[in-house]
Amino acid sequence: MEQGYKRKKKRRKKIGKIAALSILALLLISAIVVFGLFRIQEVEVVGNDYYTADEIKKMVMSDSMAQNSIYLTWKYSHANIQEELPFLSTVEIEMLAPYKVRIHVYEKTIVGYIQTAGSNVYFDKDGVVMENSQEVREGVPMISGVNLGKVEVLGKLPIEDKDLFKSVVTLAQLLNKNAIMPDEIHFDEENAMSLYFAKNTVLLGQNKNLEEKISNLKAIYPKMSTMDGTLDMENFTADSSTAIFKKGNGKKDSAGKEEGESESESESESGKSAGPNYKEESGRVSKDAAGNEVYTDDAGNVTNDMTQQYLGDDGQVITDGYGYIDPYTGAYILN
Repeated sequence: MEQGYKRKKKRRKKIGKIAALSILALLLISAIVVFGLFRIQEVEVVGNDYYTADEIKKMVMSDSMAQNSIYLTWKYSHANIQEELPFLSTVEIEMLAPYKVRIHVYEKTIVGYIQTAGSNVYFDKDGVVMENSQEVREGVPMISGVNLGKVEVLGKLPIEDKDLFKSVVTLAQLLNKNAIMPDEIHFDEENAMSLYFAKNTVLLGQNKNLEEKISNLKAIYPKMSTMDGTLDMENFTADSSTAIFKKGNGKKDSAGKEEGESESESESESGKSAGPNYKEESGRVSKDAAGNEVYTDDAGNVTNDMTQQYLGDDGQVITDGYGYIDPYTGAYILN
């Protein structure tokens, strides 16, 4: 009786050991499958504009377990992206195969950068610093004339003047929203704003009626993008929809003035950019033998009617669909 009980007890122990070994073997095989078969070997990145695919991979796959496709998929279905990756709005992981994943990213929009202390400070639509580096990213306008304090990534732009901070962020945001990409956004000592493009300049003045100015600039600029000159929108309002365009070299030189302008042409007594000033030496307005003022256009046509608008052969005002340029005053008149 006692011997039979001992044999049964040994048999149960043996079965228990076999079961335990089987479980361990199963766990080992599972681990090999999970950490071997599901080890990421190929990564696709989509949705990135500002950051490279390698930069996105480093951000998203930063911890030691992130090389596993199951773990990575699980992690970003639960992670708080704002805490994990403050530079991105959303991250989605798509498993294409056990060894291959696709990373979908939705970046926070960078709307401008300011150069300071040899580095470029990039910020988003809320004025939050997203990056501080020496890298120059394409498709992001530079902002000049603004001094920064101590820069902290993920902190607000350190601009002491709160009104200037608001102007910088608002203008950069509006330009981005309307897909207008100047080479440079400049703020002068009075916080008046100017946009510098490859061939021309747009004077916006102070932060007044800025939304109206930029929305109308979106309609105007395609028609003047290849023209050399300066578009003055300082006094532009919703009620008075007149912008003055002065032909000439509108590019900024190292002194901050527009090339091809004399001192009297570039500044008025108030220090602001003057409107068009056709002088006798300009070759457009001169005097005939009788002493009467006459106007000569680019084609060599001469007229002494200094009030006539720009008319076509049919007697109608020539328009581009948005407005027309009066050749005698240089004013761009919206329809």
